[in-house]
Amino acid sequence: MTIRTDMNIFQQGAMETSRNRKKKETPRDKKEKETPRNEKEKGMSELFEMQIELLNTRADVNAQRQFKLSALKRLEVAQEEANALRAELRALQDSVRLGNVTKSQDVHAEGPQERNASQKLEAAQEEVDELRRELKGLREHSDETAKRVEEERQTLLFALQVAENDNEVLRRAVAARDRYVDKTQGFINDYKASLDTLSHRLKESRKRRERLVEPKFTGTWPPPPSPWTYTSPPGKV
Repeated sequence: MTIRTDMNIFQQGAMETSRNRKKKETPRDKKEKETPRNEKEKGMSELFEMQIELLNTRADVNAQRQFKLSALKRLEVAQEEANALRAELRALQDSVRLGNVTKSQDVHAEGPQERNASQKLEAAQEEVDELRRELKGLREHSDETAKRVEEERQTLLFALQVAENDNEVLRRAVAARDRYVDKTQGFINDYKASLDTLSHRLKESRKRRERLVEPKFTGTWPPPPSPWTYTSPPGKV
């Protein structure tokens, strides 16, 4: 009865181990193990592309900033030229007043020089206005670019946070898998130990059974003659 029970335990353990092994090696589980790795690689490639795009955007912003600085320098030079022309025109007007020249004489005497200075001043003023309009457009474009860079930065930060969360999920999954592997290995070790114990008990039981059923001779010696052989009685030939 004990041997039968031990054999049942052995068969149940073998069947359970076979089921666990088949369940562990299914293609679905293998696909589930490979899926987080593919998702991680895909997320890292997208993150790398976003970083490259952000670097390119920063380079564009730096180039626009340099162009903006050059435009500001050009505006300063134009303003200085306009101020110089204004001072020259003011000096001409002062010289006309100090010379006590009449309005008609002023027009005929100093008209061409004054008109030349006025034309230069108007041209300088137009250039200053054009530079101001260009600078205004650059500022608007720079604001839009800065806004886009900020949006991309926020998107990149969100992607980094998502990647960190994915890494945390992957770490937890790997830790759970390691715990499952350790638990399964412990079960396998216990099962091997139980198999060794059962094998030892089976050997001992077999030895005891052999000792119990050992044949014992209870007859007389010599053994009786066979009925198929003829022997003559004693004293007769």
